[in-house]
Amino acid sequence: MVQTRWDTLTVGSDPMPLYVAIPDGDGPFPAVIVNQGLGSVEHVIQKLTERVAEAGFVAAAPLYYHRQKDNILEEVKELPPGSPERVKRLFEKVAQLRDDEVIADGRAAVEHLQTFANVDAAQVGVMGFCLGGRITWLQTTAIPEFKASAPFYPAGVWTAWGDGPTAFERSSGIDCPVMGSFGLEDGNPSPEDVAKLDAELTRLGVEHEFHSYQAGHDFQNFSAARYNEAAATASWPVVMDFLHRHLG
Repeated sequence: MVQTRWDTLTVGSDPMPLYVAIPDGDGPFPAVIVNQGLGSVEHVIQKLTERVAEAGFVAAAPLYYHRQKDNILEEVKELPPGSPERVKRLFEKVAQLRDDEVIADGRAAVEHLQTFANVDAAQVGVMGFCLGGRITWLQTTAIPEFKASAPFYPAGVWTAWGDGPTAFERSSGIDCPVMGSFGLEDGNPSPEDVAKLDAELTRLGVEHEFHSYQAGHDFQNFSAARYNEAAATASWPVVMDFLHRHLG
């Protein structure tokens, strides 16, 4: 069994909700930040966060759109996942994100988890999907508390949110093992992009392993047309094993 709840942190002057899932038992458990996809901390991310907790981690999914005052998430609720209109509206939210703020949010989420009595504060990892894969790569370059990083198909690492270097250009800051999960039929990141990520981590001497599956983008998103059950089923235990190996 897994216990779930919403917590709220204050980052700067803004309240940031987090969806938290906690395994039964006293722990101490390692902790994992689960980074949202394009549609925020919606049902899919909540369920994936719960699955991380079922695997033996205290998991938390921050809502990175918390500084935004629009009503887009409510407006797109009835639109089909992956539909052009829904994606277009959600990219209006992505355009408002800034790298320095997303890093600050990640740090706040880590510090929050480290206060839990049943969390081993020295054993914190991060994972994320699509947009959240990019956030995972970015945060791994800047948050030294992470002991393991597992981005799924990180989209847009070659684009900066706001001023400053791109997530890819920050890669020299990565100081923990990385496991990437990718789709061979994906276009963002494409197999050529994956090769560039692999080459950069190799150049930097970062311990890493990449796994590619016969699938397109967003293959873990069971609410989307691009969901690929075979790839989703195959990749999940591989990533959970990676996190257990590096988080104790």
